[in-house]
Amino acid sequence: LVAARADRHGLRLVNLVRSTAGARKMRELFPAQPVIVTSDADWREQVRRATGGEGARAVLDCVGGSLTEDLAGLLADGGTLISYGRLGSGATTLDDLPLVNRGLTIRGVTIWHWTERTPQQRAEDLAFAVDLARTSPELLEVAARYDLGDV
Repeated sequence: LVAARADRHGLRLVNLVRSTAGARKMRELFPAQPVIVTSDADWREQVRRATGGEGARAVLDCVGGSLTEDLAGLLADGGTLISYGRLGSGATTLDDLPLVNRGLTIRGVTIWHWTERTPQQRAEDLAFAVDLARTSPELLEVAARYDLGDV
């Protein structure tokens, strides 16, 4: 969904996925966006090449844990790491991150922050989500269907 949003707004994105199956799916959905598999030994170098050697201006981290240090290392000086999940294992302390020397920023985001947006901003977000579901249903896989009486 993040890739779809970036694609619609013309933002350059480098997608990181954990598996070759995930990479295959992302490449089918977003052929113009680079997709890198983090299980590849040289994935960090692939990201550096994909960003033209400059590093990323921002990283969206839904994994957290031990991957956070690697992601922070891929940021350009002055870049921002936005954490919004804890899918991974392990931990990274702030002392492990090059915050001061490289001028990095770390932000945490949750769904609760969305509720603090203005009603107009939330309405725009919902309109975008509805449009995305209507025009790109392949992005929203259906795991199962249930009869209303079963709910």
